[in-house]
Amino acid sequence: MQTNTEQENPETYSEMEIEQQQNPEEYQTQNPEMENEEEQPQEYQTYQHEQQLEENEEEQPQEYQTYQHEQQLEENEETQSEIEYDSKISPEDCVYEISDKENIMTKIEKNTNDLKNRIKISNKIKNYLNSNDKYEPNFLYMLEDPTANSRNQISFSEIKENKKLEKCQLSANEETPEYYLCKYKKVETISIEQHIKKNRTIFAITDIHNVLLESVNELSKNAKIVNLTLSPETVTVSKMGMPIIKDHSNAFDSSELSFETLNIIPSPDETKCVELHILFHIGNKRESQETTSASIFTESDMNEIYSKLDPTPHPSKEQIQSRYINKNYQEVYEKARESIDTWDVYSVMYMFWKILGSMEEMPELPLSNYKSVLEDFLRKEPNERANFNSIFERIAENKQPHQPSPNNMYEEEPQQNTYEFQENYETFD
Repeated sequence: MQTNTEQENPETYSEMEIEQQQNPEEYQTQNPEMENEEEQPQEYQTYQHEQQLEENEEEQPQEYQTYQHEQQLEENEETQSEIEYDSKISPEDCVYEISDKENIMTKIEKNTNDLKNRIKISNKIKNYLNSNDKYEPNFLYMLEDPTANSRNQISFSEIKENKKLEKCQLSANEETPEYYLCKYKKVETISIEQHIKKNRTIFAITDIHNVLLESVNELSKNAKIVNLTLSPETVTVSKMGMPIIKDHSNAFDSSELSFETLNIIPSPDETKCVELHILFHIGNKRESQETTSASIFTESDMNEIYSKLDPTPHPSKEQIQSRYINKNYQEVYEKARESIDTWDVYSVMYMFWKILGSMEEMPELPLSNYKSVLEDFLRKEPNERANFNSIFERIAENKQPHQPSPNNMYEEEPQQNTYEFQENYETFD
């Protein structure tokens, strides 16, 4: 081992090191790579590493791609394990019992008008799905009417004495509050937004989207149930990848909607179509006795409605005003009601537009075409919205895009060959 004295002795230096000390500038000019290597050793190593990776990829492209794919799968599995699936319908739920054997979750609910409405809607959904079980996995509803059996009633004192329910946010603010044990099918889920951002592929997104559109369309058209509660918080996805609508608190029976019963429409937010805002507006006017069915819907009414709307995803005021302005309220109601079967479909489209809008465009996840389909639907006039089948077709185009001609992005396949074949066939006859 050399001592400090030996290390400092010039005689021990190599000729190259002596030359570098005596003529540093000249040496750097003649040997620029040495300076770069000393000043940027990390960059130089990174460059060498990248070069090595490229060489390996050229020599073993298939193996390298397989390795990358396996790494991505492992990352997805790790991400999935970090996300907690929950059987609650909402974070505030007071869960009384979860039976894994019977696959049932029982929660405590206070007897309110909201509960009564959800019991009514649950019974209607259940009765319809008994004969149309294809869509049964997509809806979570009460398995039975809790008010029909006194054994389902639970007192506030029983809740208070049960130590398992200490965290429940229930308050007895009435003299004789009623609480019920409400049973639901136990399904562990995550929010739809978590699912989409976890499975960042067009296939995963369109499959969930299509199933949701078909489910809400089926319920609106044939079961006559309008949900109006669809949002990233109320639509969830199970571990099996099945979308589930958990919340029906704002739902109503569309067969019961009339000009006299407009009050069953809850206050809409920006996720709802403009027709709902119009109907809610005239319903408020009617309740306050400011108007009658013969009152005229004016431009100031339309301005008031649009002042509360997010203008981006809705049709412009100029697009739809001819349908409503200067018509009496009864006519406005009838016009707005014409599109009732598309109200929930609109909410699903808006929800996906909002979620995808918060995601970054990636080579393996081309979202621009997908979002343009959503925007086109959201901006159309109510009577010009694409029918349900065309929505499916346009979304499916983004799954397996065709290869258009460079000269014409929308060039169709020529029909000449088919026509010539038909002519020859006729000649043979």
